[in-house]
Amino acid sequence: MISAVAASEGLIVFYMTDGTYIVTDTVQILSVAKAVGECCSQILASGDKFKDMKNSHVVVRVDSDGGETGTVEIQDLLFTVRGATAGAVLVEWNMHSSSPGAAAMWDIHFRVGGAVGSELQKGDCPTAS
Repeated sequence: MISAVAASEGLIVFYMTDGTYIVTDTVQILSVAKAVGECCSQILASGDKFKDMKNSHVVVRVDSDGGETGTVEIQDLLFTVRGATAGAVLVEWNMHSSSPGAAAMWDIHFRVGGAVGSELQKGDCPTAS
């Protein structure tokens, strides 16, 4: 109920201060939410649930079943991974917009590997024989 009131008045429901937020399971964002990062805050997937490419696992899911129509705004965030995460689906978007532009993402970035601390730099990769 707090989310619905906040979103209807244009208030931010989730505010992530500058930093890296390590998640080991799916983060669910339901309708009528406004999520904002500060200075491109990171949502970083790590752990066993994201390892298996044949059994993929969602990091951030917007809506649960794809049947909702609503208002979701997500902005200024970086979705990334650490370590063996071949099964990570960074974002799954299942929401229909209640009006043009009411369910959208702005200034969102996706990065898989290459960053310091990601355990996915060139030196971490196996060499071919």
